[in-house]
Amino acid sequence: MQLSGYSLVRLRDNGEFILYRAYPTQTELSSVLLLVPFATHPSPETLKKIDHEYSLRRELNSAWAVRPLALSERDGQTTLVFEDPGGETLDGFLSGPMQMTQFLGLAVDLATALGGLHERKLIHKDVKPSNILVNSATGQLRLMGFGIASRLQREHPIPEPPEFIAGTLPYRAPEQTGRMNRSIDSRSDLYVLGVTLYEVSGAASRASGERAGPCLCNRDEVACQDSRGTLSGCVRRRQENRAGSSAQAGIYGFTRGCTTSIYSESA
Repeated sequence: MQLSGYSLVRLRDNGEFILYRAYPTQTELSSVLLLVPFATHPSPETLKKIDHEYSLRRELNSAWAVRPLALSERDGQTTLVFEDPGGETLDGFLSGPMQMTQFLGLAVDLATALGGLHERKLIHKDVKPSNILVNSATGQLRLMGFGIASRLQREHPIPEPPEFIAGTLPYRAPEQTGRMNRSIDSRSDLYVLGVTLYEVSGAASRASGERAGPCLCNRDEVACQDSRGTLSGCVRRRQENRAGSSAQAGIYGFTRGCTTSIYSESA
């Protein structure tokens, strides 16, 4: 894919990769997203992540994932080209607590995206706000950042020092450390689903170690308790005590309850 006819806008820089939105200079072309290694001479591990994400392109669905289109090599630089569904990463999208209806829609969309991923027998292993693309104009949400995703339904991690553990520390399930004698499976993604929704809602920021705070649904105490129960069911330390795929159904349930309450009040 020829990229010389595009102007670039930086969306994200995490120290390992830079994510750009590339706008075409010719109007008949569509914008694309570009993932480029931060380092001039990236490590083999960084290049392996790019190759792995590209290898998943036929297993990802555009309804819930940002799909790779091409792998470009130019002047010694490797670039992964993605379709561009619009929007920005969730960490940049948030300026403060969301409106409740907006949060509820995001919760359902994120649970749906993970459900679609798990139906394809994939585990993401690096769910976090910077790997979630949200289009505020359409309300659509898609997952990205599949560089360490696993095709195995169950993976046995090896204990390693924290700096060598794959994923992002505040958004790792406990079993991803390799120190719990537990396998990684789809429940590991659901743990981080709970962490992310706690953070987004303002109910609690587990990433900074804060305890649960304000409820998600100020207008309905029953719905509030349901939301707390649903999220706490995702983030329990031991997998056997943690919600499995039923956690997603729980999110749908408390979302319907909250939405019904809101519209009943406004009627």
